[in-house]
Amino acid sequence: MGGKAYTSGDDLSVNITNETADCSSTIFDYDLYVSTYVTPEVGTYNNVNVIFHSGDETPYNYLSGTVEVTAISDTEITVKILAESSSEKTVEGVFTVPICD
Repeated sequence: MGGKAYTSGDDLSVNITNETADCSSTIFDYDLYVSTYVTPEVGTYNNVNVIFHSGDETPYNYLSGTVEVTAISDTEITVKILAESSSEKTVEGVFTVPICD
C-alpha cells in the first residue's frame, strides 16, 4: 500500500493505492486508487466525496463517505476512510501517507 497527499487550495488531496507509492510517484502511475479531499486538521467529516479510480474507467464518485483525520504533521497524514458504495466499490481502513508539497 502507498499513496501521497498534497495541498489543493485549503484542503489536502489524499490518494491511496494498492501499489508501492510515495512522493516520488505520480497519481497517474496508479492503476487502482481511492482519493478524497479533507480539511487538514484532526476531525471526522461526513458526506465526503470518495473517488474510486480504476485504470481507464471513468472515476466513480461516492458522495456519502466518512473520513476521519486521526493524525497530521508537516510530513504525513493518517486518515480513516469508510465508503461502502457497492461490493466492488468499497474502502474501509486506516491509511498513513506522506504529504508531498
